[in-house]
Amino acid sequence: MTPTGLQMRLAARGLPVHRDSRFFGSSEGRKTLIYGAALAAVVFAILWGQAARQRRAVDAVGSARGLPAVNATVAVTAPPLAFVPAEVRHRLLTVEDLQEEPSLPALRALLDHIATLHAPSATAPGATAPGGAPADAQVVDLHISEALADPAAFRGGWVKTDGVVTTLWTEGLDDPNTVDGARPLYRGILVENPKSTGVMFATTTPPSEFTILRDRVLLRGVFLQNIRFKTRDPKIPYRDVPLLVIDSFEVAHRAKNQFLYANILPVAVTVGAAIVVIFIFFHLRRKARRVAAAGSVGVAGPARGRSPRNQ
Repeated sequence: MTPTGLQMRLAARGLPVHRDSRFFGSSEGRKTLIYGAALAAVVFAILWGQAARQRRAVDAVGSARGLPAVNATVAVTAPPLAFVPAEVRHRLLTVEDLQEEPSLPALRALLDHIATLHAPSATAPGATAPGGAPADAQVVDLHISEALADPAAFRGGWVKTDGVVTTLWTEGLDDPNTVDGARPLYRGILVENPKSTGVMFATTTPPSEFTILRDRVLLRGVFLQNIRFKTRDPKIPYRDVPLLVIDSFEVAHRAKNQFLYANILPVAVTVGAAIVVIFIFFHLRRKARRVAAAGSVGVAGPARGRSPRNQ
């Protein structure tokens, strides 16, 4: 270890020099470690509080609507008022519920049908194809417990629901009509509130820009089947959720100050804590040097002032 300037001056005056190759083995290093650990705990508490507030925000979603719990089976709505055309619905009759993956033939049939609803008309390029798309009054609110209890009554029906998206992923869907033989399929999970089982949705249209777990979105589409997927919770090994093939994904409400709250605050707190740790480190180091320098003056001063008679 290379001696410092202070250590060289102490050695030149004949004073003992104590050097420790380990910084954290010294008292100065231990103090810095203690302060650093305390500040790290403060940063962790702030970030943990932020995550807790986000969880509470999710808990608050739908709480005012009085939605039923997971196992509730209270019927409050009638089956859908509008269904897809008979030739499309006929392709959905053989779908098996509670599978881990959606029925691909039925999924493709609904995706193709929804695509035709938004395709430009050949006679009027500025308009869309008439028919097939129901009016808003004919689209009923999806009741999860009803769809799980009687999927046959809802299959092929137009429904809507809203909540927050907890996860979103993209996978490839085989399609020989595309250039590379596949088209992107966007799938995600939406929950009305933490006590509901949630809804799985699928679409080939990229969803609107939104913030997961914060923005409230509105889904409108066709009920296909009930999906069963595994969970990481040993108490609940799997969950059953309805699957909607959607034609509309709208952000109904955006969380306020989401960028400032979710991105800038954790970074600012972490950087501030790092600056404080560095400041304390140099402050303790400078203080240790002043104490050592004062000690050297106190020891060497009387030696210069002694008379030759006393030496």
